[in-house]
Amino acid sequence: MEFDRKSLDKKEVGKRIIQIMGRKNLTYEGLGKRLVNKEGNPVPKGTVYSWKRGLALPSLDIVKQLALLGDTTVEWIYQGKSLPELPEKMRKQIGKRINGIRIVGGWTLEEFGKLVGYASNEMVISWENGVHIPDVRRIEIISLLSKRKAERSVTWLLYGDIEEPFKEYAQKIFSKFDSKLHAINEDFYMELWKMVSMNQISYENESEILKAALKIRPSLLRDLLNDKRLELTIKN
Repeated sequence: MEFDRKSLDKKEVGKRIIQIMGRKNLTYEGLGKRLVNKEGNPVPKGTVYSWKRGLALPSLDIVKQLALLGDTTVEWIYQGKSLPELPEKMRKQIGKRINGIRIVGGWTLEEFGKLVGYASNEMVISWENGVHIPDVRRIEIISLLSKRKAERSVTWLLYGDIEEPFKEYAQKIFSKFDSKLHAINEDFYMELWKMVSMNQISYENESEILKAALKIRPSLLRDLLNDKRLELTIKN
């Protein structure tokens, strides 16, 4: 893994290090004692403080240690890459899929944690229970372990398969104004399913589903405007 250190925001990196210290209830000195520099010695308190203030960046080797300590990734510490906040119901569904992948693979909590970037047993349990979700990099690794089609694996891990009742209901809505239903393909339905999952839209909420569909496929507006009943539906 390579990073352009000149492009990294030192102050933002410092803020993320402070988050790790807060989660682990560590002082500057306490964090330094948990890390080992290239000379094989604990990191001085002053050095840790310089990271916090954004005056310096820790080395890649130190950041790897920080990532392991904080149950996170090098990418998150350096670049802050993470997933958006997800609804509880969605987190629990993701957790069930992660648990299923681990069980099918025959991995213990410890073995699975090592495979996905040295996550602790407690962290893996928190994923499986839907308390937390893995960061972006770990989501990608776990999706590969699922052995699903590569182009769909991350999507499946986050959103699951499109539920048939939803798809049938959506098709019923669009068949009212789209005479070429086959033109609305699987990719469209998957994007719509993502929005429904993220925003917890009820299947029966036709107005919200239509609004979501317009964000994905603005060209549908023409068809909506040609159907006065649907136009009234989406305005309400």
